[in-house]
Amino acid sequence: MGVAGRIAARLDALPGGPVGVAVSGGSDSTALLMSAVEWARERGRKLRAATVDHGLRSESVAEADAVAQLCARLDVPHHTLRWDGSSASGNIQSAAREARYRLLAEWAHAHQLDCVLIGHTRDDVAETFLMRLARGSGIDGLSAMAPEVLRHGTLFCRPMLDLSREELRKDLERREIPWTDDPSNSDDRFDRVRVRKAFAQLAPLGITPDALVHTAMRLADAREVVDAAACAAMRDRITWDRAGEVTLATRGWCGLPHEIRVRLLKGAIALLTPQAYPPRQEAIDGLDGEIGARVPFTRTISGTLIRGADENVRLFREPAAVA
Repeated sequence: MGVAGRIAARLDALPGGPVGVAVSGGSDSTALLMSAVEWARERGRKLRAATVDHGLRSESVAEADAVAQLCARLDVPHHTLRWDGSSASGNIQSAAREARYRLLAEWAHAHQLDCVLIGHTRDDVAETFLMRLARGSGIDGLSAMAPEVLRHGTLFCRPMLDLSREELRKDLERREIPWTDDPSNSDDRFDRVRVRKAFAQLAPLGITPDALVHTAMRLADAREVVDAAACAAMRDRITWDRAGEVTLATRGWCGLPHEIRVRLLKGAIALLTPQAYPPRQEAIDGLDGEIGARVPFTRTISGTLIRGADENVRLFREPAAVA
């Protein structure tokens, strides 16, 4: 089965309403667009495309226009979503990623799309694994990307996680469809670029993208087991009253596996302040230590006020967050 057929097989599992596709103009997203267009025509499905212009490079306007022209030739409605990245500070790539999801979610809501397709590939799984390994991530960070993820109330789907970037580029070359290479993809200032270059040195040790993807998928299976155990613990230990207060029972706390304790704490906080990303591990580990010490404490994490005493921890929305 070719690239288009493999992608179509995954798209067939999507809900039956209109579908969006995020297209940057790079090889991955362009290949996704081409296959999604074929699928939509064959299935009689409605498809829209969007490009996020982050405003970080002078070429970005022309690149978005090129995608718009391709979509016009394909008779696919296209929208360019603009973000002023010039005002961003700190981790620019992280800020740009969050802005991208937010803008795409707003676009999806405006056009009543059931989901938005994004072009993550097998290579992205391997690169993300290695980057997070370097940061000391646990089972959550090292697990393979989920085929579906909910962000800002919108379902984002990744139908190409079993396809490599090389396969997609060969498919585009066969179709004689050009793509744009983002100059930042060769900029050594970014972790992902350095990771891609590192694979050549790691290959003789058997540390290949395929090997890392296999490990990430096994860890994803293990995460499902841990999540199931954490959900059972949450049902036993967490209550949520009408006033919006969450109570976490901490009897026998130190007897629970660390991974379950971490998930209980993150889950309790998420009930009050749901966010795209969980609190920093250092903050959760510190909270875990205070609960284990069995002394009264008060601390704030991610807009949640947390007070511990006796065999219960009480969590509230921080007043500033409520305002």
